[in-house]
Amino acid sequence: MHKGITSANHDCFISDYNFEPAKDGSCKLVSGLSPPDHSLACKDDPKRMSYFLPTGYRRVPLSTCEGGNELEKYESKEVPCSGHEPEFEEAHRGLGGFAIFILAVMLPVGVASAVGWWVWRNWDGKVGSIRLGGEQGSAFDADRP
Repeated sequence: MHKGITSANHDCFISDYNFEPAKDGSCKLVSGLSPPDHSLACKDDPKRMSYFLPTGYRRVPLSTCEGGNELEKYESKEVPCSGHEPEFEEAHRGLGGFAIFILAVMLPVGVASAVGWWVWRNWDGKVGSIRLGGEQGSAFDADRP
């Protein structure tokens, strides 16, 4: 099995239909042709929720490659299948602005406040107090003008 396939190592990928290898090793669309229609996968599998737009690469049939960049999806846009838009949006919904604010700002401030309050209420006398010389005055009192 191949592991850690990078974009420079195309052992597990070949050019997609209507694409051809370029001199730099990438796959470029053949002039005059259009990329394959990956939305047909939704018609073949009605339960499928999404598909990826063509990138120019497809996995070698019966490939045993694992990990690394999936060039058939790398830098491609995932598109919902027709009729599955609500499911797609639900599955790909990220954190909202309010949740990010709570996690990034309010949670650390709350934890720091709670720790500060606990230290303020419970730390008195644990280390000892600082004594500044008491009734005799300090050693510097005689030096005052």
